[in-house]
Amino acid sequence: VANKKLKYPVGLITIDEAVYAGGEYNDTSSGYYLKTGSYYWTMSPCHFDNNYAGVWGFGQNGNYGNGYVYNSLGIRPVINLKSSTIVMGIGTSDAPYIVLAT
Repeated sequence: VANKKLKYPVGLITIDEAVYAGGEYNDTSSGYYLKTGSYYWTMSPCHFDNNYAGVWGFGQNGNYGNGYVYNSLGIRPVINLKSSTIVMGIGTSDAPYIVLAT
């Protein structure tokens, strides 16, 4: 954002944000909205050993763990909204979120 190259900046989700949304370590029973049935990485590092970097990620069943970044997994983009942003809807297909500019 600081270099003014991105009109609509997007980041990657962190493990903190995903846990705050309801993700739990080795828990396969929760039904939070980031449980998509797909594997994906977060941008949060967890370790470095044997010349490989490890990051936190999520499994198909919604639980999180860590792995090496040489594995091919998806990602979850995020956008951050100003606190003054007005959001309508509840995030379902019948009442999707509608974000209004402020």
